[in-house]
Amino acid sequence: MYYDNKPDEVFSLLDSDKGGLSSASASERLSIYGRNRLSEKPARNPFLIFLDQFKSALVIILLIAAVISAAVGEIVDSAVIFAIVVLNSLLSLYLTLKAEKSIRSLKGMLSHKANVLRNNMSEIIDAELLVPGDIVLLESGSTVPADIYIFNSVNLHVDQSSLTGESVAVGKQSGVQNAETPVTERTNMVFMGTIITMGRATGIVTATGMQTEFGRIAGLAKSIDTGITRLQLKLDILGRKLGIASVLIAFAIFVLGLFQERELLSMFLVGVSLAVAVIPEGLPAVVTITLALGVRNMINRNCLIRNLSATETLGEISVICTDKTGTLTKNEMTVRSIYCGARFYTVTGEGYQPEGKILSEEAPTDDAILNRLILTGMLCNNTDVFLQDGKYTAAGTPTEGALVTLGMKYGISSNERTRNRSFAKEIEFTSSRKRMTSIYLENGSYCLYCKGAPEQILACSALYASSDGLKELTPAVKVELEDVYYRMAGEGLRIIALGYRMIEDPNLSDNELEDALIFLGFTGISDPPRPEVREAVEKCRDAGIEVIMITGDSPVTARSIGREIGISTDNAVCGVEIDRMNDDELGEILKECRVFARVTPEHKFRIVKQLQMQGHVTAMTGDGVNDSPALKQSDVGIAMGIKGTDVAKDASDMILTDDNFASIVDGVEEGRRQYENIRRFTNFIISANFGEIITILLAMLMHMPVILFAVQILWINLATDSALALALGTDRSAPDSMKSPPRPHNTDILNRETVGFLLFMGLWIGGLTAGIFYFMLKAGLPEAEARSAAFIGLIIFEMIHMFNFREADVSVFRKSYLDNKSLNIAWLATFAAQLVIIYWQPAQDVFYTRPLSMNDWFFISLAGLSIILMAEIYRVLRNVLIK
Repeated sequence: MYYDNKPDEVFSLLDSDKGGLSSASASERLSIYGRNRLSEKPARNPFLIFLDQFKSALVIILLIAAVISAAVGEIVDSAVIFAIVVLNSLLSLYLTLKAEKSIRSLKGMLSHKANVLRNNMSEIIDAELLVPGDIVLLESGSTVPADIYIFNSVNLHVDQSSLTGESVAVGKQSGVQNAETPVTERTNMVFMGTIITMGRATGIVTATGMQTEFGRIAGLAKSIDTGITRLQLKLDILGRKLGIASVLIAFAIFVLGLFQERELLSMFLVGVSLAVAVIPEGLPAVVTITLALGVRNMINRNCLIRNLSATETLGEISVICTDKTGTLTKNEMTVRSIYCGARFYTVTGEGYQPEGKILSEEAPTDDAILNRLILTGMLCNNTDVFLQDGKYTAAGTPTEGALVTLGMKYGISSNERTRNRSFAKEIEFTSSRKRMTSIYLENGSYCLYCKGAPEQILACSALYASSDGLKELTPAVKVELEDVYYRMAGEGLRIIALGYRMIEDPNLSDNELEDALIFLGFTGISDPPRPEVREAVEKCRDAGIEVIMITGDSPVTARSIGREIGISTDNAVCGVEIDRMNDDELGEILKECRVFARVTPEHKFRIVKQLQMQGHVTAMTGDGVNDSPALKQSDVGIAMGIKGTDVAKDASDMILTDDNFASIVDGVEEGRRQYENIRRFTNFIISANFGEIITILLAMLMHMPVILFAVQILWINLATDSALALALGTDRSAPDSMKSPPRPHNTDILNRETVGFLLFMGLWIGGLTAGIFYFMLKAGLPEAEARSAAFIGLIIFEMIHMFNFREADVSVFRKSYLDNKSLNIAWLATFAAQLVIIYWQPAQDVFYTRPLSMNDWFFISLAGLSIILMAEIYRVLRNVLIK
């Protein structure tokens, strides 16, 4: 509604007038409509976040073990278990709150202030206080604070790419629109979150907050339930399996102990030890910390992670759906070619930098027609290009900025273009006229300069400039010029035609002034691809990742950019074609098509859903509110940090701080590295825990005393295994990590081949540990000293075993042992910690240890070398069997 009404009717519907609302009326409406802001999810209660940590099956089993320990009098063991659970929960709470604080710091208001008329006076108010019926004054550079009906405007142009995806600014003016006019073509309306790039206007607010077009799409994004992440699901499943295993094993050992007629108290202690041995207490914290460290690495690669688990999901991505403008391209219009005087010129240089040349093989670049064409582009123009912070910037529309930059390359500065000329009149660009005219007084005469759509300029022209002077623009010549226009457009260029004429009276009607122009030629303008994007697309292809371009621009432009960056353009589909497809037909198209143009938010959303239904793990990039539903639906939503709207950022899992597609590929590589490291240290921890189970089980079967106490196992799992696992999580990427296809999203952290290795090495480590305990008892050494040797021996074995998980497919004789500084420091620190608990009296009392002799250390070290040898034997046998 509103857009299909006359201004007086809109004022009547909103009970307002051109003098604005009264303060009382505005206050009353604010209480009815609410503040002009988008609704947000309330911040989570820290206490509830803390309680969420206790929902894990592993934590529940640990708490039960702590209660049992306390009940049988093992107060120290019980206290240690309770302390570990609470510390892990507090660590997770801290990391969660820190992440949410970072997210809140990214948020900003869409428009902090608004210039309104109230009580017949202009005043600046907080944009949140706007209400329907307010009269708002808009000017170049301002962000539109609400949905506004325009009833008065001067040369108004609006960048509404954040809403529609269209990269070119749209002309706006007052008038009545047809009731069937779609949102993107309502030229008498400006919408919340869009930007005034040129001109000024006065309008009346028709909708605020969630009732705006911006709010409607934001509401769609908020309605999507993202659910649990794959990494969380995998770890949860693994935790449940380990929890069940701990209960079953503890019960089985308890029953075995009863058959062996052992003491009930002893069996309780063994059961608690087994439960603690099975459960990888430090795994959740290690995963969280590793992902948090990964976030830091991502920031160094211009990727800001909002969701920790998204780093792991990045490694599974099989399709990247990317916007074009500003992501694949620079969002800086550049004149690439010129046609005038029957000659083509090539223009070099990038963006708004004045460095570049105008080249032609057929004529010198001081051609008079070329000079007139370039001057026309600069004078029929309201944009300035200037140096700011060491970079040239356009203050106005990108297209006009490109024409000014062209003149600067030709030798005419932005300030010098009007020298010896005085501005007389302007006829603004409109979507119906598709042209703009500027008139200047030069040396006592008026000269009119005009630019616009080729078909419009050609239709208004009577003559054309040639190397032989002015000639009549006959129908045959027009056909030839149209052929040139279509040929240039086929190269993905946006074509601007230019003309001029001398006039006597600037006060004639617009049609009379723009009649009988002298046609000068065409300029071909493009938004150039980022130079690093083609290599990034090739890297995706090598990694088995498909790249799909989804843009609001035209199919011709989309195909051209696709060809330049290496995306297949054999088939490009427009949004209107998607509307005619059902989901099955769209699914079939997605198997082949890699370019989609003129799309709407709903189209993007449907494309992502169909890709997911085909089994793809999908990333979606975007910067506007129009992208937010697809961003949230995708497995990894990637928002632009520079040009992205708050709604897009809120809907995303990752934000690109440089708005660069190449950074996504870096993020994928980092995600693969992190998942592989998580898989490595998870396998290491489980293998080590299995070794602990075998140790306890063998001691039971051999009728030996309790070999390890719960507090000792907790020390191994947390202070030893977790510290090494955390350092293992910092390992670098494998050289071929981006040369293989993404892993299937249903891949388990523990696969059949890995489980075989874990069981084999767990048996060996458990056997060595139990063997140390057995032989020292047989040698007549005290039980406490034998237990200390077994305890330290198990720690040393696991410290050595950790190296088996680095470069798993590489022989032990070719592994890199010292290239991970963090791992080396962690290894030495862990070893030093063992010396403390063995030789420091207070620690001996807590961990039931006794000092070891040099012979003990020699025996343990010698046995430890076999860990590396057995891993090599297993690797060789596995390779032989596979072949």
